[in-house]
Amino acid sequence: MQKIREKIYIEAGIFGDKSTKKDAFFFPVLDLIPLEFNFGFKCLESFGICFTSKHAVDFFLLKFKSNIEITNFFSKCFCIGTVGEQTANYVKEVFPSTLCKLTDNIIYPKNELGLKSLIQDLNKIIIENRNIYIFTGLSGKTTQIIFENEKYVNLKLYSVPVYDTKEIDYNLCVKFLNDIIGEKKISECDLIFSAKSGQVINTTIKILMSYFGIAIVDNLPASIFFIPWEKSAKKVLNELKLIDRDIS
Repeated sequence: MQKIREKIYIEAGIFGDKSTKKDAFFFPVLDLIPLEFNFGFKCLESFGICFTSKHAVDFFLLKFKSNIEITNFFSKCFCIGTVGEQTANYVKEVFPSTLCKLTDNIIYPKNELGLKSLIQDLNKIIIENRNIYIFTGLSGKTTQIIFENEKYVNLKLYSVPVYDTKEIDYNLCVKFLNDIIGEKKISECDLIFSAKSGQVINTTIKILMSYFGIAIVDNLPASIFFIPWEKSAKKVLNELKLIDRDIS
């Protein structure tokens, strides 16, 4: 009788986060660094605000000392947008209840997650030439996505980086992987890494190549697979010719 292969599920992500599923290990590959930014646009007649992640929400809120300050700031805000439902729910959770008119009507793409889809949705429902400020990470694709889409929409889009990322110390990554894999033989189990973004999955693959001592990505153990959550993550797998490892 053939032995059933053990499947080990691992969620790669940002240091300090947790796995979203009970049966998955968490593997931090990136850490966050806060960036200085200003609200030079708050004197405008009106504006919309978008967030590309929960982390963008957290670093945005660090600018405020009280819920009163937050409420006053949003007095000229006509909408809040997020790239997905999870981030929308997080905004509802952490924003003051005084902003319920905004948080109860957060705009986010219902079908295909991501900033491009959000921009397209905003363009359908918002009066043209409105200013939209997108709070995001510096090393993400926000600026590129804005550049590629702004000529097709009637909105004024601005990227506001509020944090940057750095790779976790490699020795710490080795410790995490050793703790997860333990005494198991790689040839006898499947390691299934899920990752939300292209940056996370790219960093994960880079760490795995060093961990297994290989120079060519094609030589990753055949028992390693990936579950990309966003289009950017799937794109990385495609560019690295690892699309056959995609089991999403």
